[in-house]
Amino acid sequence: MSGSQLIRNISDSDERYYKLGRKLGEGGFGAVYEATRLRAKPLVACKVKTIADQKDVHYHLRELDVWHKASQKTRHVARLFDTSFNKRTSVGRIYMELLKGGDTWAFSDTVQKRGDEIHPLLLSIIAYQTACGLAEIHQKGIQHRDLKPDNVLLTKTLTPNMNNVLWELSMTGTVKSSKRRELLEEMRSTVLQEKRLVVLTDFGVSRDLAAPASNRGQLTMVGGFSAAYNAPEMVGSNVQSQAADVFSFGMIVYILATFHFPDNACNRRGLPTTYPASLQNLVDACTDDDPNRRPTASQVAMGLASIKMLQEKEMNGLYRGLAAARYGMSSSPAAGVAPDTSYD
Repeated sequence: MSGSQLIRNISDSDERYYKLGRKLGEGGFGAVYEATRLRAKPLVACKVKTIADQKDVHYHLRELDVWHKASQKTRHVARLFDTSFNKRTSVGRIYMELLKGGDTWAFSDTVQKRGDEIHPLLLSIIAYQTACGLAEIHQKGIQHRDLKPDNVLLTKTLTPNMNNVLWELSMTGTVKSSKRRELLEEMRSTVLQEKRLVVLTDFGVSRDLAAPASNRGQLTMVGGFSAAYNAPEMVGSNVQSQAADVFSFGMIVYILATFHFPDNACNRRGLPTTYPASLQNLVDACTDDDPNRRPTASQVAMGLASIKMLQEKEMNGLYRGLAAARYGMSSSPAAGVAPDTSYD
């Protein structure tokens, strides 16, 4: 079944099956609401948009087809549940899983406003799982084409305080406040152990490279993309391939690490020295001007698995030292974040 075959044609506002709640966000695509499935009860997210003409219909159907394909048997793609269309009002609704952690841009923005950097462990986890998601859709023959922090969502909430308590442990080897130690414990048992912390979403301009050429959508609307994340070949000559997604991924990591939006490659800064040199090397490889020299998403994920494992090992050692100091325990047993080296 394709995504477009999931569409239910309705003549109302779908209130027989769903009840809309608070608005979660709004943009050129329409608006996103929290919604309740009346029969099953769990909360979902509902993307509501006007589909005004045949061109909009074409893009809407293509988004559903690509998203449905991308979400089948993958871990790091937002789940598509249901969709409906009211021909009289030209309103389409897409129902997807509700991801309470928001997007990675919102998280990074709150960290920056506090005057911190994203802790290397958190950045390595976010980057690794994003790369895994990108590898998953690339293996299905899909090019995302609009990869940016806004489209990388979190299944659990990350806060500036969580980030800051990791920095406190890294910089001082201890966490003085009992409340902050409780926060660290909460992070260790939830966020830092979550193998599905990050998922990809928004396949509105994506391409299924395996689809017939007439269905792929040879989109040339560069203005519809996000300039800071565009590969140079897409801006200059609209040459599109999965290598362009890898460039966008590299820019995501760069911007999350630096909070800097460069005008061009010459304008890019080095990553702060608080991040490992291996992460800088990976960003440089992903953002190479020549798409043929960029690594594949699978290669990026494998490289990040090693970076993440080293960060986990370092933080585990600090945590064991903290536990030993507080309770007089031996620091030898493993008590920290369980390394996840399984790349899927």
